[in-house]
Amino acid sequence: MTKYTEKLEEIKKNYRYKKDELFKRLKVTTFAQLIIQVASLSDQTLEVTAEEIQRLEDNDSAASDPDAETTARTNGKGNPGEQSPSPEQFINNAGAGDSSRSTLQSVISGVGELDLDKGPVKKAEPHTKDKPYPDCPFLLLDVRDRDSYQQCHIVGAYSYPIATLSRTMNPYSNDILEYKNAHGKIIILYDDDERLASQAATTMCERGFENLFMLSG
Repeated sequence: MTKYTEKLEEIKKNYRYKKDELFKRLKVTTFAQLIIQVASLSDQTLEVTAEEIQRLEDNDSAASDPDAETTARTNGKGNPGEQSPSPEQFINNAGAGDSSRSTLQSVISGVGELDLDKGPVKKAEPHTKDKPYPDCPFLLLDVRDRDSYQQCHIVGAYSYPIATLSRTMNPYSNDILEYKNAHGKIIILYDDDERLASQAATTMCERGFENLFMLSG
């Protein structure tokens, strides 16, 4: 319990606020570490076939199976008592260095948003296209307009134009509702210059989103 408390205190150092802001800011470097940590835990899953992923998804839905629950908690190895870290724990993990930089390069390259002049890119499998990693602990939302999103966006980000918040009916997708204030999950907003993202983040926090961050820096 003491270690957990210390970790929470460390995490707070990465949460940056500005005066009169309702939302928390997440540093780009911290987000990079989050990607690396999630990728390292997902490597074993990402390497299997699409059929194997489907089987794992079916097993995850069987929450009543204690063996499946143990496997999920241990990521297929280790002590059952050692649960996978929450995204809040990911956020302040230290030790980047060159190895982390190269890992991040391998995680974010090869998708093709920034390689429009290099010809067609291999299509992703349906099961790996929807989210960057299976059971991803964060939901990344690009609040720019769809044209800007189509030109270039962070790998794994969903297009969620800020204008969507003005809808009177169904302003949130099922994914957003699934992640809203969910234990162990966070929502991250970003744009080019933080103007749209800060507006969207403020609006969503006013509407009850407590696990929301804006990518900053």
